[in-house]
Amino acid sequence: MNDLKFALRQLWKDPGFTAVAVLTLVLGMGANTTFFSVLQGVVLRSPPYPDARRLVEIRNRFGRDAANDGRLSLAELFDYRERQRSLVGIGAFISGRATLTSDQGADRVQWTRITANLFPILGVEPARGRGLTEADERAGEDSKVLVSHEFWQANLGGATEVLGRSIHLNGTAHTIIGVMPAGFAYPDPGIAFWKPLDLSRRGRADREDHSLQAIGRLAPGVSMARARVDLERVGRQLQADLPGDYPGDARWHIGFESLRVSQYGHMSAPLGLLSIAAAAVLLIACVNVSVMFLLRAATRRREMQIRMALGAARRHLVRQLLVESALVCALGALGGLALAALGLEALKAFSPDQIPRLQEVGLNGVVAAFTGGVLLLVTVVVGLAPAASVLKLGTDHAGAQSVRTTDNRATGRLRDALTVVEIALAVVLLVSAGLTLRSLQGLLQVDLGFTTQRLLTFKTNLTPQGYPDLGSANRFYDLLAAKLESLPGVTAVGAISYLPLSGEASVVSARTPGDVGGNGSEAAAIRVGGRVVRGQYFQAMGMTLLRGRYFTASDQAGAPLVAVVDDAFARRFWQTEEAAIGQRIQFGEGTNSDTRTVVGVVRGVKHFGPGRDTVPEAYAPQAQLYQRGMYTVVQAGGPLAALVPQIRARLAEVDSSVPMYFVETLEQRRRDVLTLPRFTAGLVGAFSAVALALAGVGIFGVTAYSVGQRSREFGIRFSLGAQRSHVAGLVLRRVGWIALLGVALGVSAAFGVARLMTSLLFGVTPTDLPTLAFTAAGMGLTVLAASLVPLLRALRVNPVEALRSE
Repeated sequence: MNDLKFALRQLWKDPGFTAVAVLTLVLGMGANTTFFSVLQGVVLRSPPYPDARRLVEIRNRFGRDAANDGRLSLAELFDYRERQRSLVGIGAFISGRATLTSDQGADRVQWTRITANLFPILGVEPARGRGLTEADERAGEDSKVLVSHEFWQANLGGATEVLGRSIHLNGTAHTIIGVMPAGFAYPDPGIAFWKPLDLSRRGRADREDHSLQAIGRLAPGVSMARARVDLERVGRQLQADLPGDYPGDARWHIGFESLRVSQYGHMSAPLGLLSIAAAAVLLIACVNVSVMFLLRAATRRREMQIRMALGAARRHLVRQLLVESALVCALGALGGLALAALGLEALKAFSPDQIPRLQEVGLNGVVAAFTGGVLLLVTVVVGLAPAASVLKLGTDHAGAQSVRTTDNRATGRLRDALTVVEIALAVVLLVSAGLTLRSLQGLLQVDLGFTTQRLLTFKTNLTPQGYPDLGSANRFYDLLAAKLESLPGVTAVGAISYLPLSGEASVVSARTPGDVGGNGSEAAAIRVGGRVVRGQYFQAMGMTLLRGRYFTASDQAGAPLVAVVDDAFARRFWQTEEAAIGQRIQFGEGTNSDTRTVVGVVRGVKHFGPGRDTVPEAYAPQAQLYQRGMYTVVQAGGPLAALVPQIRARLAEVDSSVPMYFVETLEQRRRDVLTLPRFTAGLVGAFSAVALALAGVGIFGVTAYSVGQRSREFGIRFSLGAQRSHVAGLVLRRVGWIALLGVALGVSAAFGVARLMTSLLFGVTPTDLPTLAFTAAGMGLTVLAASLVPLLRALRVNPVEALRSE
């Protein structure tokens, strides 16, 4: 207790030192706690289901085909269920949107078709009513739905008689059989309905439609490794039994990973980088405060010598210094927790929507324990250096009146070493920031293969009851296009089933009719992207026609089936774009297949974002292929926002029951795709700026102290005729060696960190020379700026005053 009182008095006597030290640690610990909270809450925390660590996601992988996202066909779902021995069950689902019609009009809502065993596998039961049964999975028996707690409250008023109530989805009456618990929204936030997936016998034979996502639960006593081996066995069996569907050259296999990793693992790299950056800022802050305590201990050397001469034990002096540093660190930790609470709220307000579960993140017991551990580490780092300097003190000349407090050589080396570490950490952050910024610059400059300027997009979806066939759907979209083309300023109108950058896609199989493999059997189909277009879509999007023609009005129902493919598709099948024109290609399998003639080749489009490779894509005219859901693209010369109410009015004239949603400009969609890279680069850049500032402060403090210690030396040199340039060289040479060692160490460490960032980089290597050169130059300028004031002070030393002070 006496040590604590003494420490409080000492810190109170020097409020400037105390405030700077505490605020430095608050900044470092606040940033560290904030991003550990986010990393723990988003990535490390298990999904909110009972024994969630035993939940796994099963994926269907074709290594050769880029247009495969791991989804299963219905036939594969049954194969996996029947052949595996390591899971208690495999459930499946497919998500989408439905049109909800009520007295208030039509609206689009999210729903998911699920197998009856999906909720039992998750370990979740309805809060009201019942779940789905196998009987609900039969064809024609899928009119039962479960609703989310949020939809029940917001749209049905929380009515107690909700069970048995009828609602209309996609023009069909559905009966509510259950209400899910509050907060449950698997697989995506905002899900309003769950209905049974049709598992009728007809669907079991279908291997073409890969649209299902599957999850399972490990059986008791079965490890992840054992289950992976079991599913690999299933994969080998299927390849042996069905070589046409799973040929050896397709590099097909069954993917397998924990549900936590599959749902949130994609955030590990960006959040891990931000957490590392925050930890680096904390380490720099610790080094800064350690150096401050070292310098303070040097100014108190005479006090310590006198106390030792009066009988004070070294361990008591060391304990008092440790208590002082611990008190400063504790204040920094408390302030850091407060700053983290504010930082989390700011992140929730300004972070991109792509970060899942962020709104659920908060300070909890895990975060508090982490902060406590960091506090202990920081206390040790900050307190050991000044305490070690006391152990080297002697009591000789304790009573001398000289104000000289020249360091011993070991303490000076320690202080210099800490400064080198501080500079190295700042360099690592600067390199990381430079690489992420260069990567973002590269993403912004990528040619997507289409224009995003002057384009407004929205989606509509027709109900099967209102538009049951190709003719009725074509009439609707023809009339809508005619009305939109008549609007002032509109120059082109087109539509596509899956808009680029929307995150939506369709995967179909394609093969050249009559193509055979090496064993004489029909060659395996290649999975490609398939999209349906209409009107002036290609022209409105500014897509480049390389060979042939676009679709025309003559490509109608009843006319020869045609397709436009991209250059990647043409090269995949015929090596050149020229050879593709006039070729016939079969899409789909069995009764669901059709054979089309290629009439045009367009340049490939980066449908999945600027950082993703293009995949083979084929386009079919909507006039020949029934498609209810379409993104309409409107090209206009005037303000796009002013068009929205006019478009809504024209759509209501065509059919007021058809909802219009996902309304935005294509330029906004492109910006949204890059929101997360921008967010990451901005925060890493901010951390690097803070690190640079802290490093500058540290260099200033060390240089100023060194100049103060050597003022007598400089005075003597001046009195003996030394030039000011010579003294300036003495100061800058010492600082320069420290900076050079720090930069060299930092660049070496940055190589290792940058390799961990490879998944976040685009168009730039971890050893990017411009980034390294810019970092070295920036750190050099910082060192020079931080040394300028101490240097001027050294050059202004008065020889007479310096000698008189002795």
